Amino acid sequence: RAKRPAPPLETDWMAGKVGAFVHYWPGIAGREARKFDVERMKRDLVAAGVDYFFLTLGQNAGTYIAPNETFERITRRKRGISTSACNGRDIPREMIEALRGTGIKFCLYLPCRPPARAPEDYERMGYIPSLDGLKDCTETSEGLKNWCEVIGEWSERYGRDVHAWW
Repeated sequence: RAKRPAPPLETDWMAGKVGAFVHYWPGIAGREARKFDVERMKRDLVAAGVDYFFLTLGQNAGTYIAPNETFERITRRKRGISTSACNGRDIPREMIEALRGTGIKFCLYLPCRPPARAPEDYERMGYIPSLDGLKDCTETSEGLKNWCEVIGEWSERYGRDVHAWW
C-alpha cells in the first residue's frame, strides 16, 4: 500500500479539518445579495463545526458580491452594473466581521479569468474572446495585468482577514 504524500506546506492547515465551500451566485436563479443572511451563515458554519469557509466573490456570470472600482474602471461599467449583484453590500467584509472570534478561517474563491459570459468585459480587460463565445478566451499580457489589478484591489481591501484564496 502506497504511502499518501504529505500535503504541501501552503495547505497543511487544511489537513484533517472540515471545510465548507459556497458558490453563491447572486442574480442567478433569483438570488439577491440583499437577502444573503450573514448571521445565519455564521450560525450554520459554527453548528457544522467547520474550520474554514470559502465564499465565491463571483463567477463567470460577471456579477460580484463586493464592489471593485478597478473592474468598473477597466470595463467602463458604471457603479452598480457589474457589481449590482452586491446591492451596495460588501458581503466578504460582512462575513469577515461575523466570523471574528469563531476560529473559522475565512477564504475567498475567484475564477482565474474575467467573466466568460461577458465578452465585452473580456475585450475591455485586454483578453481575446473566443469566436463562438462558448470557450475560454485567449490570454494576453495586458489581460493578465488587468485581471491581477482587479484581484489586487480585493486582496488589499481584505488583507490578512482572508486566510486563503482559491
